[in-house]
Amino acid sequence: LIYDFIFPFFSLCIIVLTMGSVRPILALILIIWVLIFVKVSFSLSVRVQVLSEQLSEKYTTLVGKLIDSVTNILAVRLFARRKYEIKLLATMAEAKVEKEEELGWNDLKRNACMDIMANILILILISYLIIERQKGNIRIRDFAFILTLTLSVVDIVWDITRHYMKFIENFGKCAQALKTIVVPHAIKDMSEARPLIVEKGMIEFKNINFSVGEGRPIFQGLSLKIEANEKIGIVGQSGSGKTTLLNLIVRLMDVDSGSILIDGQDIKKVTQDSLHQNISFIPQEPMLFHRTIYENIKYGNLQASEEEVEEAAKKAFAQGFIKSFPKGYHTLVGERGSTLSGGQRQRLAIARAILKNSKILILDEATSALDSETEHYIQESLKGLMQNKTVLVVAHRLSTLLQMDRIIVLNDGKIVEEGNHKSLLLQKGHYAKFWNMQLHTPLA
Repeated sequence: LIYDFIFPFFSLCIIVLTMGSVRPILALILIIWVLIFVKVSFSLSVRVQVLSEQLSEKYTTLVGKLIDSVTNILAVRLFARRKYEIKLLATMAEAKVEKEEELGWNDLKRNACMDIMANILILILISYLIIERQKGNIRIRDFAFILTLTLSVVDIVWDITRHYMKFIENFGKCAQALKTIVVPHAIKDMSEARPLIVEKGMIEFKNINFSVGEGRPIFQGLSLKIEANEKIGIVGQSGSGKTTLLNLIVRLMDVDSGSILIDGQDIKKVTQDSLHQNISFIPQEPMLFHRTIYENIKYGNLQASEEEVEEAAKKAFAQGFIKSFPKGYHTLVGERGSTLSGGQRQRLAIARAILKNSKILILDEATSALDSETEHYIQESLKGLMQNKTVLVVAHRLSTLLQMDRIIVLNDGKIVEEGNHKSLLLQKGHYAKFWNMQLHTPLA
């Protein structure tokens, strides 16, 4: 704004005033020409923003498809779809090139129009100066002075419009990204939100309703009370709402109505940071940074000492494979832990949760990526971790829930059964059916 518009504008004003002191009629001609030039240029720029936004969309689509193809390169190779992917990307690249050409032709027409207008002004002034010189009404130095000022005006106005066009073009390219970036956060802290204080760890769902997508209901009037230090297992078929229930506790999404209380405090009325600080959450897919093993574990407690980090790794049975790496705890794990196996990533996530040591512990299929032997050791370590904590565990492998105080069976967003392992088997309902299916699943 300062260098491309304000400074040139003041320079333009000074030149016109100087011209007016020599030849007022020429200053008036310059002012009229500048107004017409700017008006025409700005009118031609309307199409630029639209084309730039369309070009940005084509480019984004092309890059998105390219990334999708590369990240799924194994599927491309195994299904012998290399030619198909190349053809698909070529089609999208052609669409992008067509839009670039359209924008290029628009720029060419605009520049040609501006060139013609500039040349017309110069031709008029030169003709006027020649005629006045022949009449003896103007001196050579005035001739040179006026022509120099005129060319300066043309250059300045051209630069101003060129910068404006570039601005409009860049704005059009950014417009698509801005549509995503400027979308307000759906979940915000209330203005009067206070820090969550957890002393017992009691969780209560009070008549909650929650829908996703186009009003598709997940929970309708669900109520559930989890006592302090109670260990709860949650089972059910895929899509029954198990993971959604956990996500609602940590406010990755908000209920439509009803409330969720932790030690009597509505989680909507507390700060999200304090909520998350008081909950250790281990999701289905471990979340690891492209940093060292030590940094990833310590993320659970930034004030932890090196000894505490190693102790957490031992409790998660991660010490063995960590020590097998040449750099040990200083080994980079790769993007999202790509250099580690699924079980190794999960054990690091468990170690991080052990180090965080929150009053509430949530496990969403936390041992799903482990082999049976490792899972056994992890279960033993989790027993110690679960002491004096409120625990919620989602698991498809029912053997991991045998020590739970209570097991909740969800079906279509409703609690259809609850009780401990033995009592649920006696009910011969959904849980018993799941148990028998897993117990009698034939080996491959």
